[in-house]
Amino acid sequence: MCAKYPQKSRLITSIFVTIVFFLNCSQNIGVLKHKVLSEWQPQVTSIIISSSSATTSPGSQLQFSVQITYDSGLVEITSDALTWSSSSISTATISSTGLLTAVASGSTVIQASLSAVTSNAVIITVESESPSPGTVESESPSPVTVNPPVVPKQAYVYVVSGGLDMVFMYRVGTGGKLTPLNPATIATGNSPGRITMNSTNTYAYVSNTFDDTISMYKVGSDGVLSALSPATVATGSWPRGVSIDPSDTYAYVTNGNDGSVSMYKIESNGILSPLSPAVISAFYSGGVFFNHLGQYAYMTDFLNNQIQMFSFLGTGGVLNQINGGTAATGNSPQQVVFSPSGKYAYVPDRPDNQLSMYSVASSGILTPLNPSSVSTGDAAAFVEFVPSGKYAYVLNYNDNTISMYSADPLSGILSPLSPVAIATDSGPSSISIDPTGSYAYLDSTGGQESISVYAIGADGILTQIDFMTLTGAYYVKVISF
Repeated sequence: MCAKYPQKSRLITSIFVTIVFFLNCSQNIGVLKHKVLSEWQPQVTSIIISSSSATTSPGSQLQFSVQITYDSGLVEITSDALTWSSSSISTATISSTGLLTAVASGSTVIQASLSAVTSNAVIITVESESPSPGTVESESPSPVTVNPPVVPKQAYVYVVSGGLDMVFMYRVGTGGKLTPLNPATIATGNSPGRITMNSTNTYAYVSNTFDDTISMYKVGSDGVLSALSPATVATGSWPRGVSIDPSDTYAYVTNGNDGSVSMYKIESNGILSPLSPAVISAFYSGGVFFNHLGQYAYMTDFLNNQIQMFSFLGTGGVLNQINGGTAATGNSPQQVVFSPSGKYAYVPDRPDNQLSMYSVASSGILTPLNPSSVSTGDAAAFVEFVPSGKYAYVLNYNDNTISMYSADPLSGILSPLSPVAIATDSGPSSISIDPTGSYAYLDSTGGQESISVYAIGADGILTQIDFMTLTGAYYVKVISF
């Protein structure tokens, strides 16, 4: 048939060759397509653990997460699908999901890796709780030994005076007594509000309500503040205070008159440089708050009675609201305060006379505890924990009291102490506890404006040991180094 019709034979041969060529090409294209798609998979460019160090005690656990950045621009926050390592498993172990378990006193370095990329190193210090000074420890037939007294670091107290436009500076002496530094004060802007320090206590920032500025200071080794140059940076209208992320990279200011948030990068010299964009529209909030690992930021929403959750890693510090990252609160939530372990969060609902309580998931999501709240005094507005996390204190502005609680480390539930509250001077506004957990300093903005000093007992009960009037006292902060 082919011999009779040579043209058709050539045509059939041509068609056959074409089909074979097409099939071969199709296979090659499939192989090429598979190869190209494999090469187009996003590649890991960096892995960041936001913390640079952490201190814990034997038996405690810490959940770590990382920020993974890909060459496609994708940013992911996770703790899974990584290889976690601890340089000293006799000090602390870390699971495949980033859960660290402290084993014994010592130091270790943890890191996470993925696709041949390794994260920054995080130094973990595990410290056993020291017995009280003078405690006799004996296990027969071991000899009796006495622990020497612990020498605390030098502590300093700063009190913002909204009426005098200055910060009072004190050295903490024996028995928690306050001694003025030399000089004893430093000027601020018009009507200062809150003072905030970075995590190393090397720089300080004060919000100036009527100037719409932040004053910036260097903290000297003697505790004295000195103005940076430039001395101030602009904010939005009516700044409420400065919040700093745990890595000391970014700073945020909620502005009370326009419901916005001003955002800054903290330069190596302490100067705040506005981000781009420098401001985001948000809502009326008491501030920006961070959990202990620093992956997420939280803001109270006064009008909608909720907590909003934001991401800021991988965005150059710009806050991005997270869909589904809200948690309902009571009326007019004031703060988001995290327990020292970072596992639990507490929100004072001022008009409800209660404190809402939440667990914090590794994803940052807040889930109400059961029970979801604990009663406070009238107009709860400020919460503070002792450094160990064993006790918490709530200021009640209208009935001039401090409510006192013990904190269950396993459940996060706060239980009232006995007595449940003690009286304060008129209008308690802020409280700050020294890093040793020995003393608490309270400022009151009612009638005479004052500073009260309390000793913290082993049972968590506060006992007033000193008192002084101080014109314009508005906010108090204790640091040590």
